[in-house]
Amino acid sequence: MEADAGFFDHAEELMQKAVRLDPDDPRLWFAWGNVEKTRQRYDRAAQYFRRALDLSPNDCPILGALGETEKRRGNFEEAAILLLRSINAGNTRWNKIVGFTSLADILRRWAEALLKDKNVEGALERLNQAYEAGTKAVELGADMRARTTLANVSYDLGKLLVRHSGFESGRKYLEQSVIKGARKHRERKITQDACYRLVSHFLQNGDIEQAQEYFTIGRSTLIEQSKIAEAYKALETEFTQERTRGKLKRVFKLKGYGFIELESGGEDAYLHFSQVIPRVSFEDFAKLEGTCLSFSLRPGKYGRSSEAMRARIIDLNSD
Repeated sequence: MEADAGFFDHAEELMQKAVRLDPDDPRLWFAWGNVEKTRQRYDRAAQYFRRALDLSPNDCPILGALGETEKRRGNFEEAAILLLRSINAGNTRWNKIVGFTSLADILRRWAEALLKDKNVEGALERLNQAYEAGTKAVELGADMRARTTLANVSYDLGKLLVRHSGFESGRKYLEQSVIKGARKHRERKITQDACYRLVSHFLQNGDIEQAQEYFTIGRSTLIEQSKIAEAYKALETEFTQERTRGKLKRVFKLKGYGFIELESGGEDAYLHFSQVIPRVSFEDFAKLEGTCLSFSLRPGKYGRSSEAMRARIIDLNSD
């Protein structure tokens, strides 16, 4: 109660007295570990959880709590081992749901750490393991945390596969990360980001119906203050008639921009290489000279009459 009220110094005094009275009670060390975990003092929490585990080696909640703490300390391999022990020790469906959910999150965070070290193969292996664990958790019961964790894992796995193996290899995972009617902040963020990636791909391939479907889902869950909100506003023009066509005729190769001759006539529109979808490199932008593009127009800046936004390559003969 003292810890819950934020009086941690007094809580610590009481715990010290408690373990002096009965140093062999694992419940006391478990409670003390949870207090330290709440304070984000993970080294101390791990110490007390390990003392509890020594006294009760197959205790599912203790194994789970210690695994979560080791995750916070960055000891992902040890955390995964502890969670597997917790799952095996659990004798209820709920214990297994919690265990598989925590294991999936640990493996996902482990993959993040491996990616920082440029270990793509290792990251993919951990994400596939995380996906398997997350799927088991969801299959065992309709738990919100399990569902959100699996969506998070699916999104990370889909992104990585798309980047290194192409869209089709990661498509199903991106689609599985989409949660229709998402309300929680984390679920909304995953859904809006996954939908944006899906919409961008389908638009580039001319699949307007699929693009419209995922745009509608993503827009309904959009977090208005997020960085991606502005990109969604730009996407809206993809589903209206307010798009212009033209041919890229003048490219300044060393500056990353060019000008588009409008099909409807009038002054040429400015195009920066960053507005081409899907994204092209600075060097490859020059190769687009002479290409027909579809884009939206906005008033230009710095004295320019108009500026092309979200320009994508089109085949004039196919429309």
